[in-house]
This record gives sequence, C-alpha cells and structure tokens, in this order.
Amino acid sequence: RHVILAGNRNRNAVRPFYKCTDCTKFLSFWDSRGYDPSHPLCRCGVPSRMQPAGSGRRVPRGLHLVCSLSACDLYAPFTGGGEQVRTTEDD
Repeated sequence: RHVILAGNRNRNAVRPFYKCTDCTKFLSFWDSRGYDPSHPLCRCGVPSRMQPAGSGRRVPRGLHLVCSLSACDLYAPFTGGGEQVRTTEDD
C-alpha cells in the first residue's frame, strides 16, 4: 500500500492506494471515497467506484465508474442528459 504525496493537485493528496509490484501501475485507491454499495456491479460482482478523471483528460473532471478492486477492466462514463457528468469543483 502507498500514499499519494501531499502536494498532489488532483484532489488525491494523502489518499492510500495500491500499485502493481511488477510494473508499478496504479491499481486502486484504498479508501471509501467514491464507493457506494448501490453503484452498479462490475464484472467481478462488486459495487463499482465512481471517480473523476484528471483535469488533463479528454473530459476533464468527467465522472466514471471503475472496478473498486481493480480486478477487472470496467470503465463506464457516468452520463446524464446524454453527456458525461463532470464534477462541479474548481481545479
């Protein structure tokens, strides 16, 4: 388990997370932010986690659902009114 540096600008400062020991790829956050038992189940059968994309992504701060365990490749944009929903927080 690792912790994101305090100076992180993506609102993830000091969040615990896991990364692959072989390739060092980010796997999953290890906290309850974005996790809700009522979220749709991923392919693993567990509730998905909602999280925002970074500010430099195709849809900046766009909300999406991912596997809360990072065990499957679930990635589903969270949509409303036909468009991907974005967070309303300022960067």
